[in-house]
Amino acid sequence: MKRILLLACLLSVPALAQQPTRPAITGIAFARFYTTDPAGAQKFYGSTLGFERKEADDMWLYPVNHSQWIEVLTTPPPPQPNVRMAAVAFTTDDAAKLEQYLEAHNIKPDLPLKNGQFGVRDPEGNLVIFVQRNSEKLVATGLASPSATSTRIIHVGFIVTDRAKDIAVLRSMGGLSRQLRNVFLLQGFLIGASGTILGLILGYSFAWVAGKYQLIPLDPQVYAVPYVPFHPNALDGVWISLVAMGISLLATLVPARAAAKLLPVEILRFECLNHFPEFRHLAPHLHFKSSGMAC
Repeated sequence: MKRILLLACLLSVPALAQQPTRPAITGIAFARFYTTDPAGAQKFYGSTLGFERKEADDMWLYPVNHSQWIEVLTTPPPPQPNVRMAAVAFTTDDAAKLEQYLEAHNIKPDLPLKNGQFGVRDPEGNLVIFVQRNSEKLVATGLASPSATSTRIIHVGFIVTDRAKDIAVLRSMGGLSRQLRNVFLLQGFLIGASGTILGLILGYSFAWVAGKYQLIPLDPQVYAVPYVPFHPNALDGVWISLVAMGISLLATLVPARAAAKLLPVEILRFECLNHFPEFRHLAPHLHFKSSGMAC
């Protein structure tokens, strides 16, 4: 029995060695924006925020620190009138190995690796770029602006309309089920909390105004009082808040658990069949492996 287990372990080593490991993604590198008003962009990023402009090709670079910057495209114009975000970039320790890792998980580069950078498209079509640390020499060797309002970029993001495909990409890039579940729970909590606070403010404000100015009159010949009295009570607000937040969290549990259980290969399989409808009749016979090609 021990010999069989030893043989199984030895046979599994090459298979494990073939699976590339994901290099660390260490932070935000830059955010790239379109502009239809170069003068206004320079006034905002240069004069208002205090960043010094550097020029490279058809874009302006505003270094925030030695590894983060803002890019503004003076050409071409935005693809759509309401689009201003062109790309988001993240720093990695090994861009070449990360490109290989994503290719192994069926995410092909839209911009192949060049000068320490490569780009992929997320399921929404947004351009996501990965940058080798210190590869942008114009920023890495530049001096920080003494008048800058900030020396760090802490958040960038896109609006997501199709979460299933984004979850598939996050799972294939190493996202844990627990992390995805917590994202949905946190979002549900924030939505519930904001709605509860807004409701309390509006409710107590209306009760105070209606009671003070007698906004809802009653017929004194029928009722004992000439108007509807309002008596806001702090205790009522407490139990209403607890009930509202409890309902919000319970309503979030179902999609949170569903998101955590989504299998990326199944979502990618569905997307492939949508893109190639001529193969839908073969769907029951198609099987996808997470380590193989999706389509």
